[in-house]
Amino acid sequence: MRPSTVLALATGFAIVALSFPLLVFAVEYARNPALLGVRVNVAPINQSHVALDVTLSYVGTIPLTDVQLVVGNRSTTVGDLHEGVAKTVTIPLNVDEARNLRPSDVSLRFKIMGIYGVEVRAAG
Repeated sequence: MRPSTVLALATGFAIVALSFPLLVFAVEYARNPALLGVRVNVAPINQSHVALDVTLSYVGTIPLTDVQLVVGNRSTTVGDLHEGVAKTVTIPLNVDEARNLRPSDVSLRFKIMGIYGVEVRAAG
């Protein structure tokens, strides 16, 4: 085989290997929009503060890495999510801050298998 053919094959293989996790995630999400579940519960701590408990569950096969939950100006590291894993993060907020919280003030950032950065933000 000529060196240019080997280089073309290696380049093609690398492109396929790098795009495979994104393709699998997209197909899994298309089949199951509940692939990444988010459940929020607000519990009083005292008269001036509440706890925002956010549970993230994941049923996809491609690992989500470097997961961060952003609420307002706070960013909380969740860690990695793997198939069948659920993690709960508790964020204390003062009552006024919780009342003024809009869905668009909350986002979830992660990487698909450590390669592709994604940010999911609620509308509103």
